[in-house]
Amino acid sequence: MTKILVAAGVEGHWKTLYEKVESVKAKHGEFKALFCIGAFFPLSDDKKTDEEIHSFLSGEQKATIPTYFIGYPDRGREFFTQIGEEGRIGPNIYYLGAAGRKTVQGLDVVYISGLFKQNQTDNERSQLYQTNYSSFQYESICSDADPYTMCDILVANEIPRSVFNLVQIQQIDNRLLTQPTSDAASHLCQAYSPRYMFALGENCFYQRPPFETKCGHVCRFLCLPTFGADPKHDFYAASLTPVIQMEKTQLLQKPQGTTPSPFIQLNVNRDDIIDPLISGPVKRRRQDADVGVFFDQSNSGSGIKSWKGQNGRIPGSIEQQQQQSDEMNNNYQYNQQQNNRGRGFRGRGRNNQMGNYGQQQQYQSHQQWDQIRMQRDEQRQKDQDRGCWFCLANPKVEQHLVVSVGQESYVAVPKGPIAPGHVLIIPIEHISHPFPANTRAEIEAYSDSLKQLYSSWGIKNKNEQEQKDNQEQKSDIKDVTYIPLRLERRLNLKNAQHSYVELIPVPSDKGDEISAAIISRAKQERIVFELADSSKTVDELCGQIAFYNFQIGGKSWIYRLSENERFPINLGREVVARILGMANRADWRACTSNVEEETSSTNTLREILAQFLPRELSGADEAANQADDVEGKQDQQ
Repeated sequence: MTKILVAAGVEGHWKTLYEKVESVKAKHGEFKALFCIGAFFPLSDDKKTDEEIHSFLSGEQKATIPTYFIGYPDRGREFFTQIGEEGRIGPNIYYLGAAGRKTVQGLDVVYISGLFKQNQTDNERSQLYQTNYSSFQYESICSDADPYTMCDILVANEIPRSVFNLVQIQQIDNRLLTQPTSDAASHLCQAYSPRYMFALGENCFYQRPPFETKCGHVCRFLCLPTFGADPKHDFYAASLTPVIQMEKTQLLQKPQGTTPSPFIQLNVNRDDIIDPLISGPVKRRRQDADVGVFFDQSNSGSGIKSWKGQNGRIPGSIEQQQQQSDEMNNNYQYNQQQNNRGRGFRGRGRNNQMGNYGQQQQYQSHQQWDQIRMQRDEQRQKDQDRGCWFCLANPKVEQHLVVSVGQESYVAVPKGPIAPGHVLIIPIEHISHPFPANTRAEIEAYSDSLKQLYSSWGIKNKNEQEQKDNQEQKSDIKDVTYIPLRLERRLNLKNAQHSYVELIPVPSDKGDEISAAIISRAKQERIVFELADSSKTVDELCGQIAFYNFQIGGKSWIYRLSENERFPINLGREVVARILGMANRADWRACTSNVEEETSSTNTLREILAQFLPRELSGADEAANQADDVEGKQDQQ
């Protein structure tokens, strides 16, 4: 088991924090990690506190336990300007990041920093330390989860909306009910099915009865008070077996008092719901698979206290809420009955005798119906293509990012590139793998040209270093060369995807480290890459099968996805950003530039790449004009 501590709202009192950690360790043994939510840094100016923080960041004072924190609207940006490997900002102190998923001390941890802000600015998204998050960030994380995704811990600052549903009113402190709740936290909890979720409870503590997740195991949700506000609850301690190591029978154990998910109200058997008006007290069984307790930091008692719910009430009419819930379930049952009878919504019941067949009878023949259906599908595909980010026919495509356009494909700079030279090679036609032979050939031609370009950067750097060293009479010349990390994938998506090839220039001496890190990170997701024949394309290796492929240093690794299997699409980018010392660029939304800057960098890359393009592609210098021509071609297709 992995023993952890969790604290909230430290607000810069790091010395007191670690002194109390040592006190807990003296009584209960070592812990692997300390997670901190809420304000980890001070909320206001205080010279003494500032000096204390700098002493920990410099190593003058020691953080006695690996500490992992998330962002909050505090003064964190004033204390660090760069992030090291794994988010390190000081000895044993790590910033988890804006939003994402990491393995920490063997535990699968999902996190989101800051508080929700609807209209987050580009400047806020580009900040190293996130005090707010946007809908784009949490939607991006949720999209990486599938129906079988689980994690050990979810840490957030905000209370999930609806989490108080289906519990006894006596257990909820009035102060919690005045706090804003978050749809994002609810969505993350539903998407990742954590076994534990922690949120900031201001000055009071609350532990909800366990509830069922979509994966069948239970989630324990806790609100933690600000550090020091309630010494009995300064730390929450838990001993967890990582979910990846648990037996199914152990994982699916349900403690007494477990409720259905508070986030899903439809299709619930009313007999299984704990009615807040009539239920008795909820007790937790001692034989739970994971053990969690609070350590009392007051001066009396043994130091370990069991938790008792505080008296409180839910504002508004309980009867009205219960009536609304009953109506929702009644409507659900009615709709199911109507579907079984062939009616229901839009005439699409399970035994419906109308639907498409009924429409088909309006036409004189099956051939006429098939022709109309084909025309409708073609129009639907055209509408989908026009909404695709990568289709040049889409009037909303950002053509100032287009570097070069060929006959079958084009090169573009992605939004929020990791480094200069980071590009996508995209088929002009809205197609997925396997690519047609002529499209594949042109993509490989572009890829070879970009490989030469990256290599030339290394030669240029070497020549400049030689000149500088000759002037300074030095001889220790470091040969810096660049090679492409190539990422290519076909994923299990509902709609036909517009596939592409991604190239990121990286120092050649980082090649082995990057490949090893991607393989290691994938194993944490139960994904095992295999070494592939680098002389063959992924079209030859996989055909119509979904896959993820990365190539670097002349070697190729591939993972074939099973049907409906999801893949963490940002895996490669996250690893590269971390190894290159740019962890803040792991999420492209956090490092976007304005149109003027993007246009300037695209024009520069276009001029340089033109020197390396073969004759059949070198006529694509005026990318914007050619893009317009391609748009016309697509409209005619």
